Amino acid sequence: MLYSVPELLYTDQMMTETELRLYAKEAYALGAKHLKFGAGYAKEVSTEDVAILNIVLNEYEINHFMIENGQESYSTADKLNQICIQLIEKGAAVSLTFDTGNFMYVHGNLVKNAELLKSNVTYIHLKDITADTLGMTLLGEGDISIVEVLKAFPSDINTAIEYPCGHDPLDVLKKEIDKLTAIKEAIEKLR
Repeated sequence: MLYSVPELLYTDQMMTETELRLYAKEAYALGAKHLKFGAGYAKEVSTEDVAILNIVLNEYEINHFMIENGQESYSTADKLNQICIQLIEKGAAVSLTFDTGNFMYVHGNLVKNAELLKSNVTYIHLKDITADTLGMTLLGEGDISIVEVLKAFPSDINTAIEYPCGHDPLDVLKKEIDKLTAIKEAIEKLR
C-alpha cells in the first residue's frame, strides 16, 4: 500500500523530524510500506537530513520512499532531479513519482523531463491536461502526448490514473484502463 502525503518534504529545509515521524507513523498504522511526499524545494540536502530520514523510515518499516513534482513554479524537472540526486548521494533510498499533469503547470517539456528523470522514476501519476485551461481531462482528450511520455519508461512501471472520472466513475474508469492498456500495447510494438 502507498501512503501519499500532501505535504512537502522540503521548504528550504527538510520538514521536522516530528512531522516526518507523524506521517511515517500514519503510514505504519495503515499498513503502508510505500510513502510519498511532494519534493518541495531545497538548495542543499544535508547528511543529517538523510540520517533522520533513514532512521524514521526504518523505524516505521517503510520499504519504498518517493518524492513527486508539484504544480508550483519551483517544481521543475531539473530541481526535482537535483533534490533526488542529493538525497541518493547522501545515502537515502528514494525514487521519483512522475506526475504528467503537474509538469504542464510548470510548462515543462514532458518528453525531455521523462528522459531526464527516468532512471529514478518508479511510479507514474498519469493524467491528461488541456494546455489552454490547465484543466484535467480524460486520456487522449488533452494536450499531453501520453504515448511519447510513457515510451521513456519500462512497460511494467507502476502507473496510476489520477484524475476525476465523472458522474459514472466505474464506467469511465473501465474505458480509461482500456485506453491505457492499448497505449502500453502500442508502445510495446514500437520497442
